[in-house]
Amino acid sequence: MNTRATNETDIAIGARVRAQRQAVGMTQQGLGDVIGVTFQQVQKYERGANRISGVRLSDIAKALRTTTAALLGEEGSEAIETGLSPEVLRAGRRIEALAPETRAGVLRALGGILQTIETHSGGQNPGAAPNERAS
Repeated sequence: MNTRATNETDIAIGARVRAQRQAVGMTQQGLGDVIGVTFQQVQKYERGANRISGVRLSDIAKALRTTTAALLGEEGSEAIETGLSPEVLRAGRRIEALAPETRAGVLRALGGILQTIETHSGGQNPGAAPNERAS
């Protein structure tokens, strides 16, 4: 019987595991298979109902192509260092996972889309970093 109360930290770590798992397009069953647990156990980890040991967290991070620091939400993790939104990080990871030729095509298409947006906004992309804006 689990008498331990749910901890906010366990819930936060579980939420980051879930977000990363979804970002890489892996199912709970798939993650469970890789780390050697059932999908029900993965569900419990993601809800924060069961605490994830350090070794298991390391296994999860490897399976999800991230760092334990990112899953722990520590400063220095990828999301904090880049300042990018989870959506942009997910998109980047998905693009990075593509075959090189496919990735190059996607990046060319994305570049074209961004160029069109900038052209139609008078040469200014308000969302671009200052050194990326057209002058």
